Amino acid sequence: MKVLIFSPHPDDAELGMGGSIVKHKNIDDYVVIVYVTSGGFTDNTKEREQEVISAENILGANELKFLRWEDHNVKATEENREKIMDIIKEINPHIVYCPCPEEQHIDHKAVFEMVSKAVNVPLYLYEVYPGMSPVEEYEDITNTINKKMLALKEFKSQKCDLAEAYRHHAKFRGIMSGIEEY
Repeated sequence: MKVLIFSPHPDDAELGMGGSIVKHKNIDDYVVIVYVTSGGFTDNTKEREQEVISAENILGANELKFLRWEDHNVKATEENREKIMDIIKEINPHIVYCPCPEEQHIDHKAVFEMVSKAVNVPLYLYEVYPGMSPVEEYEDITNTINKKMLALKEFKSQKCDLAEAYRHHAKFRGIMSGIEEY
């Protein structure tokens, strides 16, 4: 099965669904991640892209695409939506993931708006910012949490311990789901 993930910034896919990426790879799915921006708001785009490559060497995505649109300025224009549609046609995925519309970042909202209008296969939403989104379905990542945490440690430019923060978030979501794990 082909899986297409839209990540507004380097680290969003890994933060929101790093454990799920590993689960897809464990069943031999072909995973493509499209990074819409390179996180250049702080002028470290090359570093951010290298962090993603290192993280995905751990998680296992098959293909990474960098659109390099301007960070904090992604617009859901018709022209941009057509570019998203072209990527979807090129990859021809069975399922697509993108951040949910309740995310507060403007780039996340714009990516959701474009992807949701362009996709003609099942669309699944993931949460990047803890607690911002209503959850309809939980995915047990107990068996993949350690790889996700290793991958998150690759994002050294982020000035905080993403792995520690998201381990707590995964534990919280696990408790809320009744799984009691991750």
